Amino acid sequence: MPSEPFDPPRLTMARRLAGLGVGPLSERVGVDVEPFELGQAYPGATTLRDLARALDVPVAFFHPGRPRLHLDLARTSLPRGADRTAAALELLWEVLCEVGQHVDLPAARFGPPTFPTALAHRVRTAWGVPTGPLPGLIEHLEGQGVLVAYVPGTGCAAELPGHTVIGVVATMSQVELRWSVAEQFGHLLTGTGQASATAFAAELLLPADALTCAGRDPVELAAGFGVPMDRLVRRARGLGIRLRAVAGDALTVLNAEQSRNGAIRDGRLPVDEPSMLIEAARMAFADPVTELSATLRVPPRTVTGLLGLVPAVVGRHLTAVR
Repeated sequence: MPSEPFDPPRLTMARRLAGLGVGPLSERVGVDVEPFELGQAYPGATTLRDLARALDVPVAFFHPGRPRLHLDLARTSLPRGADRTAAALELLWEVLCEVGQHVDLPAARFGPPTFPTALAHRVRTAWGVPTGPLPGLIEHLEGQGVLVAYVPGTGCAAELPGHTVIGVVATMSQVELRWSVAEQFGHLLTGTGQASATAFAAELLLPADALTCAGRDPVELAAGFGVPMDRLVRRARGLGIRLRAVAGDALTVLNAEQSRNGAIRDGRLPVDEPSMLIEAARMAFADPVTELSATLRVPPRTVTGLLGLVPAVVGRHLTAVR
């Protein structure tokens, strides 16, 4: 029996959140941790403190009692080996369970799957933006009940119990984030592979009719549509559109803008950032970071990372639980 409360799956979760394998963690603490994760042995108090220190979590993180999600990878777009992102989704689900006790988060609403290009047309029409640049991509999604949240590792889409989630990586530029969100939305809608998701994202953010009638300056087009330059070039090539050659200096400027804060140039499109989760957390708790970190037994910066650094905005899609 353990010398103090210990739940083996919590150790596995903490290790994956830290991005460590069993071997590297065992080396750090000087003992084989695999038996602990399998429930074949229990760490003593000293070893438990060493594990907590190595994984940057409080000892209480390993205690039993927290709700547990067995993530079904078949209901996500995660590739094999994306353990860190999978663990973050499991922790995000815990956040949603806590927030959901105080705030009604909207349920996702989708139509039946269809061909990616036709599906993109249908989505844009439903959103009232049938062609041209698409502003407010994330706002549209969150209005449809799709929660967009920050996760470490890789962008993903996941059907969690009671919630549909798109995960984005905080280090992405604005245009990379928009493209990643569009692709993951494609995964959710089509339920098929990467090629269909990419085709959906291309038509959603760069509709063929709008691109065909637009100018030929790739710098202007990438800025105006809010997409990465390489995605624009690939899309134009697929449509048989010849773009104007661009001097190296202009490309350098655009790349610098895009990597700085997403640089949708000249403010043509508003910044796209997740907001529903932080809005809900602020409605649910007086001090979301402090209260959630205490409940989830994780460092405050872990909660801050999941919530994202988004300015407070009045929740447009949320209702407080009475």
